[in-house]
Amino acid sequence: MTYKATLDRRCRRETTGKSPYGFTLVELLVVIAIIGTLVGLLLPAVQAARESARRSDCANKLKQLALGSINYESANRGYPGVRDWKNATTNDASANARNWSFLIYVMPFLERQEVYDTALRAFKAGAGGAGDDPSAWKNGNPQCRVIQGLLCPSDKMIIQTGIWPTSYRGCAGDMMWGLQNWSWYPHEAQKVYNSNGTVLLNGYETYGTSPRSAIGSSLTRKITDGLSKTVLLGEAVIGDGTDSRLSGWAKVTGYDYSMKPQDCLAATFAANTNVIGQDWTTRYAGNIWFYNTLPPNGPRCVHDDGAPSSLNAGVPASSYHPGGANVAMCDGAVRFIEESIDTNGSQNSTPSNPGYTTPSRYGVWGAMATPGQGDQYSY
Repeated sequence: MTYKATLDRRCRRETTGKSPYGFTLVELLVVIAIIGTLVGLLLPAVQAARESARRSDCANKLKQLALGSINYESANRGYPGVRDWKNATTNDASANARNWSFLIYVMPFLERQEVYDTALRAFKAGAGGAGDDPSAWKNGNPQCRVIQGLLCPSDKMIIQTGIWPTSYRGCAGDMMWGLQNWSWYPHEAQKVYNSNGTVLLNGYETYGTSPRSAIGSSLTRKITDGLSKTVLLGEAVIGDGTDSRLSGWAKVTGYDYSMKPQDCLAATFAANTNVIGQDWTTRYAGNIWFYNTLPPNGPRCVHDDGAPSSLNAGVPASSYHPGGANVAMCDGAVRFIEESIDTNGSQNSTPSNPGYTTPSRYGVWGAMATPGQGDQYSY
């Protein structure tokens, strides 16, 4: 090669900024490896950021629901309960709302007045309509099925069709006794009068839960352990019927009336299409309540008596957030509870009867659930 040709090539390189030679295979592989490493480092960070945003949104929705419940308490002298149609809402004394969810009553305080109004009209139809059962109301009002304020964006089941989903539930305390009937126990019961002054419903203006739960008609003056120290609401994953510990469930004989936490911990999970937690309108245990006998993200169990799983299911707090679940306290504050919270080993003893007024036997987590049993704890 002549000196002139070499000089011309050097001049072209300096003028165009390009080398006459391409990348070698080794250089290309090194670049690809570097890019792959950077992507591998970046994706988990992106996913973590997205989950952090979802968790924040989830906590905010739970807080709004808690504030709505607190505003309801201010207006009605009690947190929303299972049976809550007040002051002679119907002339049909056989009509009642014992199967309606407490979430119905908080709707006006979540800026969903129309949901409550349609439900109230159905209730006024009496036992021949939908007084005892929200099914007729649901069939006629499909637009009420999905309430965005009840859905945690981390929950994988919120987009499934055909269900009435909620990611948020009321805290039923540290009891698992009589799951099918626990919400029928009257607490702060009052008479309901017709407009003419005669008694419409004698002694049951509101169905509450029990002295071991703040949900229902338990007034703030009953929460002697402190509003900031008592759990009101929490989140729980909507079931999908698989055999997973988090969103599936296991059958345990005797679980309905004398469940022991260790029975559930030792249960075998199997897929079942009769899933739980997919109807926010009814008061059944598997749909709108969670219990503090097992830690967050603990297993779900159902009593093996052939009844629908939503009736007799024991559901702990749970979420798809890593390491725990959100709960809302009676003062509206939202706290993230870790899976490692003390439950006194979820000891293998029959859980609390609604009538018991003793401190919880389920450690810090149980103490946080009970409103007036004198529990002292720090978390």
